[in-house]
Amino acid sequence: MARARKPQAESGVEAAARPALTTVDPIELALDAEARGAPADGPAQRVLRKHEKLIDWQIAGQRAGFALKVLTGLAGLAAAFVVGWAVWDASRYQGLVVQAFSAPPDLATRGVTGEVIAGKLLDELVRMQAGTNSVRAAGSYAIDWGDKVEVQIPQTGVSIGDLQRMLREQFGRETRISGVVYRLPDGRLSVTARTGGAAGETFVGTEAEFDSLVLKAAESVYGQTQPYRYSVYLKTTGRTEEAVKVLAAFQGRKDIEAAWALRGWAYIDMDAGRPRDALAKMRQANAIAPDTAAFLYTLHQAQARLGHEEAALTSLRRAKQLFRSGRSKEISPDGLATMVFLLDSQEKALTGDYRGLAEMERPNEGFGLGGQSAVIDKAMAWAPAHEPEKVMALLAMQPLWNDSDPLHRLNDGRHHYALAARLTAAGDWAAAVPHFRAAWSGIEAVAGAESTKSFVGSPIAEALARTGRLDEARAMLAGMPEDCDECLRTRATVAALAGDRAGSDRLFARLIARAPSIPAGYVAWGEARLARGEAAEALKLFRQAAERGPRWADPLKLEGDALMALGRGGQARQAYARAARLAPRWGALHLAWGEALAKAGKADEARRTWRLAAGMLLSPADRTRLNARLAGR
Repeated sequence: MARARKPQAESGVEAAARPALTTVDPIELALDAEARGAPADGPAQRVLRKHEKLIDWQIAGQRAGFALKVLTGLAGLAAAFVVGWAVWDASRYQGLVVQAFSAPPDLATRGVTGEVIAGKLLDELVRMQAGTNSVRAAGSYAIDWGDKVEVQIPQTGVSIGDLQRMLREQFGRETRISGVVYRLPDGRLSVTARTGGAAGETFVGTEAEFDSLVLKAAESVYGQTQPYRYSVYLKTTGRTEEAVKVLAAFQGRKDIEAAWALRGWAYIDMDAGRPRDALAKMRQANAIAPDTAAFLYTLHQAQARLGHEEAALTSLRRAKQLFRSGRSKEISPDGLATMVFLLDSQEKALTGDYRGLAEMERPNEGFGLGGQSAVIDKAMAWAPAHEPEKVMALLAMQPLWNDSDPLHRLNDGRHHYALAARLTAAGDWAAAVPHFRAAWSGIEAVAGAESTKSFVGSPIAEALARTGRLDEARAMLAGMPEDCDECLRTRATVAALAGDRAGSDRLFARLIARAPSIPAGYVAWGEARLARGEAAEALKLFRQAAERGPRWADPLKLEGDALMALGRGGQARQAYARAARLAPRWGALHLAWGEALAKAGKADEARRTWRLAAGMLLSPADRTRLNARLAGR
């Protein structure tokens, strides 16, 4: 049996050959041993393997630490984002908070607690705001509640809601209302509502009057916080004098709320028949806030009521530019649609595009006149577009009221105006006079004398002059304002009909200088010059009118008349054809066109054209003339 050998002692030579130790680090010793061929399962290898595991754990620990730091950072960022978002959200907040009122114990025991009283007040405020019909955008108010209204009930402890309220108070636009109800020694109740830290107004009454006391307190709060809306509410409910007092409080101020107050006051003036006062206020408003579409729109309305046609056209065109450029954030979407419609319609009326005007469809009836008025609007537009049958069909839908109601009287007046305009478009001035007088009576009852003079007085004066009643026409014009463009146009026309050439030309020249963009002045002057045989000068004026009113048939028809007078029949027939495309039911146009065709030797075409004219509305004189043509005379 073999014996195990004892380890032999290291010889001196071997010991001398082994290098001396340079470190006591176990890792370095293990590495050194491995380099000298130490066994795979020896101590050196075990040390190295354990150290490798230790390194792995150290790396894993460092990675976990890094991940923890990243997560901590992300959590901090998330917290910062939440806080930032909460502050941002609070800064955009607009709302109304009614705090629970302090209430007498005897009321509280019967269920009329502070929360109930606050709820009643809030209900009244919401009702008033909902009933305030204004085109002004909610965001344009210095104070706007938006849709966020609430009653705040006292709570204990701190909640997320409390934190939100703290942020809204600090960074948002929150209107806070508080109040107190207490019983006086005589048994009556005293109700006081306060906005913010301002002193509140107190209302006293019996317990049976409690609801009316809360309403008065709500109106007081509404007036303090939103005076413009409150003025609209007062006007809507028939309390115009109170509305004026609210608006007058802004006098002397130069901020945007003062400009809106002037606008609201201007509408009260216009409704009361004081367009000059309205114009002065709107000039002040536009000086405070130039290039504000809403103010230019109202300025245009005041100018139009006074017959300042050129100024009205300039204001409305600038307002339209602002509306369509998006620079009209002060107007609500519904109000914007209605205003653009009304501006477009006024522009068409001033430039003679009556067919385009009649074909327009009114949006958002709630912001304009009612359906009854819309029907008459269309009838009044179809009349100068030479569509007499459409006028009568529309007026049949809305017969005369013949009563004393102000709105009914206004619409009856406009009904008569449409009838008169239908007749004057056909040249039947004598038949139009009684309808114009009826129109004056109905419109003046609501719009006032000053607005009615330019709107109705001028056509009455012209109708009288064209039927030979020159003295009556002059008497009518004597009361007309000097700065009314239509009045000046009528004065010039009456002078021409009276044979005053120099006076007529002088007045027409002044009119053109004052209203160079309005085609009606060129047409009227052209008619006057054509009547006295100045066809070449008349032709120039008719063509200038057509440039300014390319959708108006009258300048084209009159251009044909002037060309016929100059012996240029071919061009005249072309002008008549262009006019007929715009006014296919104009009897006088077809009569003149037939005569131009007959003069060119086109007898069959002339007779066909005259037969068409026979089925159209004609003045008595034109009817006689047409019958003679059809009879071959």
